[in-house]
Amino acid sequence: MTALWTVAEVVQATGGRAEGVAEEVALNAVTIDSREVPEGALFVAIKGERLDGHDFAVPALAAGAAAALVSEDYFKAHGGTRLIVVADPLRYLKLSLSRIPVYFMFWPSHESGFVSNLARVVSFGVLWPFMLYGLVRSFIFRPWSFIRLLADNAFLLQLFALVYTAIHLLSWALIRYRLPVDAVLLVFAALAIMDLYQRICAARRLTFVRKPNRMVYR
Repeated sequence: MTALWTVAEVVQATGGRAEGVAEEVALNAVTIDSREVPEGALFVAIKGERLDGHDFAVPALAAGAAAALVSEDYFKAHGGTRLIVVADPLRYLKLSLSRIPVYFMFWPSHESGFVSNLARVVSFGVLWPFMLYGLVRSFIFRPWSFIRLLADNAFLLQLFALVYTAIHLLSWALIRYRLPVDAVLLVFAALAIMDLYQRICAARRLTFVRKPNRMVYR
C-alpha cells in the first residue's frame, strides 16, 4: 500500500514532535474512529462535545495504528510511545489542506503505471478546461428554485463531486480515489465540447457578407 505520509512529514506539517516512533515510519491511512483502524494508520485523537478521542488512543494503537496524534496535555498526563504530540490535534485539518495539490494532481508520477498516468493526464489535465466550462455553463443555465434544483440532474452530479471531494480531502485519500469525480466531470467536459461544437457550426452557418441592400449567405 502506498503511504500517505511518513511520521516526519506529519511532524513537519503540524509543528509537533515524535515520541517513541521513528520518523521514517509510513502512515497508510488516517482515522478518528478507534473501532475501525486500518493497519498502519494514523489515529487522530480529537476532543468532541461528548467523547474525547484521547481516551481511545491506546486501543487504537493496539488495534494496529502505526501512531497516534495527541495533544501536549495528554502526553504530559499519560506519556506513551508511538505518538505524535502537537499543541492541538485539530491541526490534522492543516494536513488535509496540504493534500489538496495531491488530490488534484494531473501530471505523471513515477509511482504510477503507464495507463494510470495516461488516464490522469487526459481526464484531469487535457480535459480540465472543458470540465470547468461545462460546470460553469450548467450552473448558469439552470432553474434557481430549491425544489427544481434538487430535481436537476446536473446539480446532483455537481453535489456528488463536491461532497465526495470534501470527504476524501479530510480523510487523506489517495489520488486513485478521485476516479468517481473524474467520471462525473467527464460528463461536463462532454457537455462543453458539444456546446462549443454547436456554437462553431452556428457561427459558420450565420456567416454573412453585408452588401448595400441585401445580405448574401455564404
